[in-house]
Amino acid sequence: GYAALLVNTDGTQNTAIGLAALYLNTTGSMNTAVGSDCLAQNTTGNYNTAVGKSCLDANTTGSSNTAMGYNSLSACTTGTDSTALGAYVLDAMTTATENTGVGIFALSDLTTGSYNTAMGQNCLADLTTGTDNVGLGIDAGRVATTVDGCTLIGRDAGKSITTGSLNTCIGKRAGNNVTTGTDNILIGFQAAYYSTSLTTGTGNTIIGDYSQPAAA
Repeated sequence: GYAALLVNTDGTQNTAIGLAALYLNTTGSMNTAVGSDCLAQNTTGNYNTAVGKSCLDANTTGSSNTAMGYNSLSACTTGTDSTALGAYVLDAMTTATENTGVGIFALSDLTTGSYNTAMGQNCLADLTTGTDNVGLGIDAGRVATTVDGCTLIGRDAGKSITTGSLNTCIGKRAGNNVTTGTDNILIGFQAAYYSTSLTTGTGNTIIGDYSQPAAA
């Protein structure tokens, strides 16, 4: 494509297909860019794969990233070892490392948080600087912003958590009302779903489908 690998000097084993793909690459090697503006600003980054318009287009020196889907990892500059599969996945990430997002808007607001895994539409979509979180399921941890160490598995699991860290919610709609509470373990279909007493509660363990705390 026009301007693909236009200023390349010593970079080797690169593949660029599409308008301005790997446009500014100089010494970066073993990169693959397929799509308009993919890896357009990459200079010395290595081992990156970008497939889809604007994927990794701001990347300069970041390495070992994989982005597939419109605008995925589009703001990444020096971030490394991250994988984004789906439109707008990890599209705000800049310098973070070792994040994995799969599904449209997964981890879409993450900027500098690292070691997060989100799989499912809107999964951990509002997370910005949180670390060590795992989300699996549509809307799991949807509005969590700065949480750390949460495990949220199942559709709508921990959906209302905002800043509560170290929560484990497993099962569809498990822990749906938790917001800023921490260190809770809620396992089962709609576990603690109807309870408002756990919004800010800490250190609770509730196991079983439809199980609610005594104070619910």
